[in-house]
Amino acid sequence: MLTIEPQITIKSTAVPGVTYTVRNLNRIQRASREYGLMEARYRIGEIYSEFRALADELKMDPETVSILQIRLNGSATPPQKKHAALLEAELQILLNRDIKPATIHAGLISIEGVQLGDKPADAESILSGDPKADALLDEIFAACEDSAGLLEQQRKNSASPAISSEPAAGDPAASSPTAEPAAG
Repeated sequence: MLTIEPQITIKSTAVPGVTYTVRNLNRIQRASREYGLMEARYRIGEIYSEFRALADELKMDPETVSILQIRLNGSATPPQKKHAALLEAELQILLNRDIKPATIHAGLISIEGVQLGDKPADAESILSGDPKADALLDEIFAACEDSAGLLEQQRKNSASPAISSEPAAGDPAASSPTAEPAAG
């Protein structure tokens, strides 16, 4: 007999004493969430295309290079470095303005053990609350993404390529004393 759990309760590692419950989204719920994110996802695809073109211009592998590596690349021109920083900033804005709220609204059922102000926390208060709750917000977002109801292979196929502001492991830029701070 197949047992399907419609939700999962998780103990927070970001905020001890807090638990939250997220739903496992079915394909209808995922489609509804994604429909509202079509414009943001389209723009994210455009950003990745621009990033790949920029990496190609610099003769860097667009599949493994990070934005920080482009910004620290000695052969990158100031306009190329600025373009990389703007792409990173826009990507972060889309993630924080569109993707995280939609994912949390679709996936979060409840939060126990924390109040924001004088009210128990919920999706809306976590999203609009105190910046001290950012670690919890990020943890809940990750849990909602993990519980989106996708099988492992579906998750791999639907993941966006990574554009990180962190240098790749073993990259000399990681220990560069002239490293610029990441935008954001």
